[in-house]
Amino acid sequence: MPSLDLGSYCVLLLLDFRDDFEFVTQVIMTNQQWLSFQFVSDRLREDPTIALSAILQDSFAIQWCRPALKNNVKFLVGIALLD
Repeated sequence: MPSLDLGSYCVLLLLDFRDDFEFVTQVIMTNQQWLSFQFVSDRLREDPTIALSAILQDSFAIQWCRPALKNNVKFLVGIALLD
């Protein structure tokens, strides 16, 4: 696994870790790289854990959530309560 010190969306694109849950979680949660969320796989953009981590860093990240997650009332209420 490459060094997470790179911590940028370029890593997700160039090294094709876009669908690796553990790697994406580390980049977004540990390195506070919420902008990377826009480049993760569709499957992971529908994952509530990863999405919530990015959205809590900046609410702008919600635009990259998959429609199923944006339409999930429990998820949206959870964001509102945590914010």
